[in-house]
Amino acid sequence: TVEDRPDFSVETIRADGTPVEGFASMTKTGAVKKGRAAPLTVKVTRGADGWVLGVCCSHGCLDGQSFYEMVSTWSKLCAGREVSAQRPGR
Repeated sequence: TVEDRPDFSVETIRADGTPVEGFASMTKTGAVKKGRAAPLTVKVTRGADGWVLGVCCSHGCLDGQSFYEMVSTWSKLCAGREVSAQRPGR
């Protein structure tokens, strides 16, 4: 999902503690288990002075380490950097 929100600024989020829930589409565990909801959601929000990337993932899809590795690899690919095909921790 992509959303335009010219009413917010990235600097304001850092300063006032704006709740982050509005920047991600939260997964519902029960709905994911029944196949009625996606186990992984991504939402991009464009603000007045920057972007927020909200990623929400069911623990049944990825554990914390796997989630970190996925987002880290994704960011490297977007930056045009090389990534290793090797599995983490190997």
